Amino acid sequence: MTTTSKVLFVLSLITVTKAIFSNFSNGVCYNPAQDFYTMMGSRTPYIYVHGDITTRLPGCQPLQMWMTARHGTRYPDTMTKARMLELEDFREQILTNHEQGRGQVCEQDLQRLRLWRRDPNFYEDRNGTLAFEGKKELHLLARRLKERFPEILNSDDQNNYSFITTNNERATSSLVAFAASLLNVNESTINVKHEDIKDAKKCPRWLAHWDPKVVYYEQKKFTNGPVAHEMLRNISDRLGFTETIRYRDAKTMFEVCRYETALNPPEVPNVDNINAWCQMFTKQDMIVLEYVGDLDYYYSSGPGNKMSSKINCGLVQKLFDNFARIENGNPVPRALFTFGHSTNVQSIMSQLRVYESEPAIVADNFYAMQNRTYRLSKMGPFCANVIAVFYKCTESKSPYKVTFHNSENEIDVPGCNGNVCDWEFLKKEFGPVLEQCNPNFCDMSKAAHILSYSGFISLILSVFVTFSNNMVYVS
Repeated sequence: MTTTSKVLFVLSLITVTKAIFSNFSNGVCYNPAQDFYTMMGSRTPYIYVHGDITTRLPGCQPLQMWMTARHGTRYPDTMTKARMLELEDFREQILTNHEQGRGQVCEQDLQRLRLWRRDPNFYEDRNGTLAFEGKKELHLLARRLKERFPEILNSDDQNNYSFITTNNERATSSLVAFAASLLNVNESTINVKHEDIKDAKKCPRWLAHWDPKVVYYEQKKFTNGPVAHEMLRNISDRLGFTETIRYRDAKTMFEVCRYETALNPPEVPNVDNINAWCQMFTKQDMIVLEYVGDLDYYYSSGPGNKMSSKINCGLVQKLFDNFARIENGNPVPRALFTFGHSTNVQSIMSQLRVYESEPAIVADNFYAMQNRTYRLSKMGPFCANVIAVFYKCTESKSPYKVTFHNSENEIDVPGCNGNVCDWEFLKKEFGPVLEQCNPNFCDMSKAAHILSYSGFISLILSVFVTFSNNMVYVS
């Protein structure tokens, strides 16, 4: 081999080595099978977690269905969108870090980040409104329920059903989409009944006792603790930052990741259809971020807040009243469908005491609670719902039974056989509690005296500051 040939060979070898080094020296590329995590807290797409009610009770006939549901997938609100704008500059910092030889994101993943553009739907006049994917979720839910319970839902006459919703746009639009699909009619023909179904954030009595220092204590302790710090350090190293990024930055990345995923959830995830910001996280990162959100909701509107079960006791009371009317031979609608928010679903789950057998989730038991029952991703995703079906059975000792489902998955109700409960047991167990239910618990005229003007201003300011720092708790 001549000297010239040797030189050319060496130069070629260097070129190939640089190309390989450019693609792989910055770390292992994102692997959907290993890294993609579908549990995204309150922004989890319904298609990733819903079940299918196929269980039938032998010797039993379904007589009525009761359902309370959260609205379908929605667009971000104004404050969340403002945060998302910050990612433009943050992305440039990540790309600059890698150009300067720092960071562990491989070139293919960096290229997807370069090509990422904000979803234009986020920035039109669609603040918090129901998205197309949300309508799709409701359409499919209605069809599945109709297929599974033709005895109850085979009528296309909406007078046979009760459709109730809050005045909120996304809840109303969700009910209309669901009802139109159930009845196979045009949305414009749906008659909607609006009721003041209280969301925790709009309940004066709840707000009067709501102390951010208490509600966010565990969450703040966790985000300032070793697990969250390790996550932030790992993300910082991966993205090429010499100093640890703020939790706020990781949260904003996560928010874009899960919103854009919810609006276009890939049924078969691969590197080309997974959001570029999701690819900046490992699965473990997202498990930690999911836990942060669970700590928020657990103490805001879950079992960690004793007030939450009182807010919507009227919904459960209506369930019992209607089932009792059937037992007594009185006419009732074939089904009652109510649409509201995540906190409504959580309140009902708390009233059913679904979580009472497990320890509370706190900042210090993250690893011990990996298989927890209280997981907002499964219990409170977009389109989350609680369904109860009332049956009449041939069994003489217990002629009536009720089954419970959360997002079409079976719920283990304490004292019942899994999700199948004897009606007599339910009346005995929950009847005395529901007798104490005050449907007007949140009535402003009866609660306004609790909160002084100065206290109200302090509360609003503390909520705004806490929300700005955490960007959480909006259903």
